[in-house]
Amino acid sequence: MVGLVLIGASYVIGWPAIAALGAIAAWIRQPKLLLGGPLLYGLSWIVFIGGLALVGSKALRSGRAFGLLLVRRLAERYL
Repeated sequence: MVGLVLIGASYVIGWPAIAALGAIAAWIRQPKLLLGGPLLYGLSWIVFIGGLALVGSKALRSGRAFGLLLVRRLAERYL
């Protein structure tokens, strides 16, 4: 469960936090704050990888199998 929360949190830390940081930098007229964008993006990847490690390989295999099934069904339907 913690792994899934970390994966979800990584999406919140990623682009929305960078957009908020950009808006704050523009609002207070401090462009140096934009240097924190790449740091936040890197942090989101670290949190994402940590979540994947906690979720485990069995869950990743199940997700991959579901993805392959979805692609197969879509290909059979539309091709």
